[in-house]
Amino acid sequence: MQKTRSDLENMVVVVCGEGYTKSQQGKFINDVKRLWQDAMKYEPYRSYADRFNVYALCTASESTFDNGGSTFFDVIIDKYNSPVISNNLHGSQWKNHIFERCISPEFIEKIHDAHIEKKCDPNTVPSGSEYEPYYVHDYIAQFAMVVNTKSDFDGAYNNRESGLHYFISPSDSFRASKTFAHDFRHGLLGLGDEYSNGFLLEDKELKSLNLSNERKEIRI
Repeated sequence: MQKTRSDLENMVVVVCGEGYTKSQQGKFINDVKRLWQDAMKYEPYRSYADRFNVYALCTASESTFDNGGSTFFDVIIDKYNSPVISNNLHGSQWKNHIFERCISPEFIEKIHDAHIEKKCDPNTVPSGSEYEPYYVHDYIAQFAMVVNTKSDFDGAYNNRESGLHYFISPSDSFRASKTFAHDFRHGLLGLGDEYSNGFLLEDKELKSLNLSNERKEIRI
């Protein structure tokens, strides 16, 4: 379904930091400002730049990302060179749902609109109760994670039925700004993985407007 201008009015974007220590929060804020400003140079973002409300939430880590110590989201790089939130570290099965179950309810209640009545208890498994966590997507259009590193990787996770709606992008790679803009459109516009050969795609991704499920041989 094509997004219209009215759909994009006052869209809230929440950006958190991974691998930024307490003393590096100033760098995190500056990184978010730089990446966002660079992303808005591209269309269609540039035409809608005044429609976004962007928040940088300081999520301090005990260690910097590249040092291999404890970080806020426990992001690891998998064998496909993709960043993923590890569910295995510290025995936290809900770690991959930290955006909609922990960060966003607090954000909605304390920052975005203190009068929103719905709440989410991150320690309660929802079952049609008032603690259903996925209502947060009604108020937050996109979650983003900026990783404090020069390494080059990225990943977008867009499965709202399971509560996943975020992307991960590096802060200082040689193409960090382009990577941020690229993954932002994956999440915001729901575009599929356009460069995959098909074996990793879910059925719904094969129906994405930017993707063909037919493999074509390219000869040079």
